[in-house]
Amino acid sequence: MTAAVAAGEELDAPVGPLARTEPLSLPDHASALDAALAMLRSGGRHVLVTRDGHAVGMVSEHDVMAALAELVVPERLFLIAVRRTSGGR
Repeated sequence: MTAAVAAGEELDAPVGPLARTEPLSLPDHASALDAALAMLRSGGRHVLVTRDGHAVGMVSEHDVMAALAELVVPERLFLIAVRRTSGGR
């Protein structure tokens, strides 16, 4: 959708024609790294999470970044960084 708006698409345009016909999806047991790699390969910014062939959620690039950052940055530093980048929210 961001690319469509940047290309001049009207904000009140229907989203159906803008949506991918085959959304990027991964099973719920996939890792954050799996999601990051899938997004990088496809250029997508969201991954549909499925269980038994049914959608159960959506993961954004922000979610994946946060999960990966927690793995490599000590928790206290991670929380400080999140507060600084989110305006203290």
